[in-house]
Amino acid sequence: MSRWAIANPRRALAVWGAIAGILAVIGIGVGNRLHRTNILIPDTKAGKAESLQSSRFGDSWGALILLKGPDSALPGSCSRRWRPRRS
Repeated sequence: MSRWAIANPRRALAVWGAIAGILAVIGIGVGNRLHRTNILIPDTKAGKAESLQSSRFGDSWGALILLKGPDSALPGSCSRRWRPRRS
């Protein structure tokens, strides 16, 4: 494949451009389908920092990552309020 790209640089760029264009068309509107999630607790240092940041710079959001595993895998420094509740 690299030999072909070296021998045909314009065609290789055209193929890469077509792939990028197709991915761009597929990605249109993805941001509108994402859900915003706020996992901060208001009376913590992180919550106060977030409210200060949003008051100065506007709303923002990051990615939420959910980790699953046994309760014993949580560090001992985690308080009970941070542990998930079993239903």
